[in-house]
Amino acid sequence: MIYFFPMFSRHAGDTPYGEALRSIGVAHRIYSDKISFQYRTAFGLILVCIPQLVRFALRNAWISFVRDRPAPDAVVLSSDVEALIFAAARFVTGKRVARIVVTPFIYTTRSRRWANVLRRAYYGFVLRHVDLAIVHSRAEAARYREVFPRARATFVFVPYGLNIDERSQLLAAARAAPAHERPVVVTAGKSGRDYATLFRAVVGLDVEVRVICDFAPAVPPVPAGARVVVLGDCHGWDYLNELARADIVALPLALDDISAGQMCLIQAKALERAIIVTDTTTIRDYVTDGADAMLVARGDAAAMRAMIERLAGDAGLRARLGQTAAKSFEQDHSTFGFMRALVGAVGGHPDGAGRAQR
Repeated sequence: MIYFFPMFSRHAGDTPYGEALRSIGVAHRIYSDKISFQYRTAFGLILVCIPQLVRFALRNAWISFVRDRPAPDAVVLSSDVEALIFAAARFVTGKRVARIVVTPFIYTTRSRRWANVLRRAYYGFVLRHVDLAIVHSRAEAARYREVFPRARATFVFVPYGLNIDERSQLLAAARAAPAHERPVVVTAGKSGRDYATLFRAVVGLDVEVRVICDFAPAVPPVPAGARVVVLGDCHGWDYLNELARADIVALPLALDDISAGQMCLIQAKALERAIIVTDTTTIRDYVTDGADAMLVARGDAAAMRAMIERLAGDAGLRARLGQTAAKSFEQDHSTFGFMRALVGAVGGHPDGAGRAQR
């Protein structure tokens, strides 16, 4: 029996997430809620998001280890906060058999040495109480084994996947919309982004860049000569509609050793967009250069500029990239594909083990 605790909907069992688990046939229960992680500052994260997460974890730890029967063989969590609370509950209740799984696990470094020392110690402590840590790239699985040699957790790569409920409506609306006066490049995200390189790349170009980011510190000043619009309050349908109507989705990434950009990348694939993305070790698990996306070197504004110019002037190439990207999404990164691989990694269903790699 596996217990799942998704935080994207109060009725996750009625979504493709729940449908995938039922179709796989694994014994499971879903306890879900809708928790928003849309914060503009670090204070918003600390004062609003984390308290919601703590309440969610406390309630579900009680459900898992005290209230419900049969007790779970494994619990699938989404954060370090939940992991610590469940580990404490597991110790207090004596339910030592239940395995704690965290997905995804991402460890980032900081510029200040003392901050890195503290973060490494903290996550090392967390990982001594976790049994399985799901990562979304092969490079991370290898790196974390070296960074955390004393971890109890086993690091397993499972390709990320997702569902877009309104996919068909978004695609239909985008196809019916009039063409833009000038090519529109959409980019999004607040973690691990290199917007400065993208801004330098479009100086003087006759394109409009639309940046979807509600975390102001992640967006650098816009240089003169670059047409850039920052959308700080763009979520849900509005966000996806921006992606669907983009001529090009560009994902400039600043980090090479942790997962960054995969969610937006996969959403852009699902919406048949032509994608330019930074060539990183973690992104290579998700794209084939020239087939479903175009790769450019990290920090190379000239290469980014040349690729934007190329795609902006070749509608046929954009269409071909978008069609191949959509097929890749359907085959490899749908909710069903992700959940089957996740269940296989957790050990609840052997048929799902093919895509999970240690």
